[in-house]
Amino acid sequence: MQFAMIFEMSFIEILALQSVIYFVYRGFGLNQYSYLQIITLQFLLYIVASSTPLPGDSGAQEGGFYYYFAKFFPQSTIFAALILWRFITFYLQIFMGFIAVIIDQAIGKREQKQESGIGIHTDDDDEDFDKDDKAKNEQQENDLPRDESEILPAEDTDKSS
Repeated sequence: MQFAMIFEMSFIEILALQSVIYFVYRGFGLNQYSYLQIITLQFLLYIVASSTPLPGDSGAQEGGFYYYFAKFFPQSTIFAALILWRFITFYLQIFMGFIAVIIDQAIGKREQKQESGIGIHTDDDDEDFDKDDKAKNEQQENDLPRDESEILPAEDTDKSS
């Protein structure tokens, strides 16, 4: 059951990612080719470019896009379509990942401070601090000598020699 759900979610994710090119195509006001034609070519590009041993298939995706989709987009719009498609399918994911890491780090630091008790200040803490401070002051007062005899050494009363 869990495998089927994971497979279904992965299928939807990949289909959505590969469908971006169709929506870019339609966004430029083009409608000569069907969704099936464009998505088929996009999957072919995905498979071919995936064999490139570079992060994000850099270069292969862009070159393949230009090569495969030159027939689908007019020469005047293909470069803009390429930039928009690559931004949505690659760079936007990097940017969103960066934002997620920043948020995760901030939450992690805040939780760490809460666990260690650093940086958290409430009104109850003021009361506790006042009680602790008062107890320390009383202890110090108790430790102080009560009269001069506790401070000065005892005088030698035997002066008969």
